[in-house]
Amino acid sequence: MAMTDLAGNKVTLDSGYLTDASMVKVDNKPATIISAVLESTNKYIDVTFSELVYGGSTELLSALEMEDLTAVITNIGGNLNPFSVSIDSVTKTDDTPLIGGESVVRVPLSFAGTRWYKEIK
Repeated sequence: MAMTDLAGNKVTLDSGYLTDASMVKVDNKPATIISAVLESTNKYIDVTFSELVYGGSTELLSALEMEDLTAVITNIGGNLNPFSVSIDSVTKTDDTPLIGGESVVRVPLSFAGTRWYKEIK
């Protein structure tokens, strides 16, 4: 059986797992980011979600993947071009692999381009 929730999340169920007493609860809203804390040297961001998160894989309970996230730089003044940021991986906060169903993940980052700050010596 295949279906999607109201948020468009794909859910694939094997009807062999359902019995007469089975109950299926469909989550109709996507997880939201509660907080995102940037590490002091800008090496990673620890992201806390409003609920347990899973990846975009076709498997029902797959782990969150890099492709499920997008790094965005917001210009808060000045010219940041051609500055860019990319996501290197997604792990647990202890840097071990995700298994799916985490509410806090670590997102290591890489930066490229012109610096937007002046180093103080």
